[in-house]
Amino acid sequence: MPDPFTPVSRRQILTLTAAAWVAGTTRRLAAETAPLTADQLVSGKSAELKVIESSPIVLETPLSRLASSQITPVSHLFVRNNQDLEGANTTAALDAANWTLDVAADEGPVRKLSLAALQSLPQTTVQMVLQCSGNSRYRFAETSPVKGTPWGDGGVGNVEFGGVRLSTVLAHLKVQIPGTTTYLLAQGQDKPKPGKDDFEHSLPIGDVLGRSILATTLNGQPIPAIHGGPLRLITPGYFGTMQVKWLSRIGFTSEESANDYHASKYRMPLGRLTPGSDYTYARANSRAGWKMNIKSLVLLDADARFPVDREVTLSGVAFNDGACPIETVLISLDRGMSWRPVPLERPESAYAWSRWTWKTELPVGPHEVWSRAIDEMGRSQPIDGARIWNPAGYEFNAVDRKRFVVS
Repeated sequence: MPDPFTPVSRRQILTLTAAAWVAGTTRRLAAETAPLTADQLVSGKSAELKVIESSPIVLETPLSRLASSQITPVSHLFVRNNQDLEGANTTAALDAANWTLDVAADEGPVRKLSLAALQSLPQTTVQMVLQCSGNSRYRFAETSPVKGTPWGDGGVGNVEFGGVRLSTVLAHLKVQIPGTTTYLLAQGQDKPKPGKDDFEHSLPIGDVLGRSILATTLNGQPIPAIHGGPLRLITPGYFGTMQVKWLSRIGFTSEESANDYHASKYRMPLGRLTPGSDYTYARANSRAGWKMNIKSLVLLDADARFPVDREVTLSGVAFNDGACPIETVLISLDRGMSWRPVPLERPESAYAWSRWTWKTELPVGPHEVWSRAIDEMGRSQPIDGARIWNPAGYEFNAVDRKRFVVS
């Protein structure tokens, strides 16, 4: 019977061993140098989220996931942090047992409010759009390059925050707001970058007294650490940067904050700029990016394809600052030559987004759909994004355009 084993020389053994070591080392080094996925950066987040930056963490939601439900689940909600808080890279809640809010209002001592005391007060909820002010920044680059986080359209979601109205808290603490007050000053417990200002914002006192809440829940659960829990200042209708995370202190002032995050960032020029021009933001020549402008989005991913043998279903959302309802959403399949209204699902909350869906049959080939929202105050999205161009790429709200293929 022949020997079933083929003799192997010592040189062959050494060669095979070396090859195996090289292959194993190559795989290990590749794994070590591969970019981290969203679920690796933030425990509890879906790996489907796009990692834009890993420190501070910035994650973007796929548009197709936003189309699947009215409320954006925490697992798929975008993340935009200017500063990180140690131990907060998780969708779990932080330990709130010793968390307190400092309230400085007059010449008396600073009031301190525990989370337990806050949760004993009357609670309320609000469904609202949460959107980064740099969302859709890539569209500005079609006109001229801009600076900032390279957002697509997924820096947005529709969520429900719960907590206590700020006005209720101030009444409970018997806070006397000085008569000269124009702004609320809000600060978080996150730590500044070396050599940088700590994060803070000023918000108009009228709006915060009328609508702000000190939020402790998100979508019915304690606010996840990554989203600013255990306590976050929420002002519906405002951009996400103004929804101050890990809230630790509020005060009242007669002037806007001179903090770099407020005085020279998250601002819009007072006048129209020539695309590509230089501009230095300051309180004197710009306004704070408080309220969201009217906007609609077609919720299609970049590689969207539809089979030719069935109806094409297009869907999207529209929203504004909550000052009035969205009146209509128009869509165009011929690059703005003609428009048609689409049915809207109107939310109960003025600050939530309105969803729309439209079905049609289309021929094989590439297509492009445009969407334009109009609200009851007559505000609408501009056709040309160049008119709102700014070098920081904030507040893009021109007509949305998405390409797709029927095949």
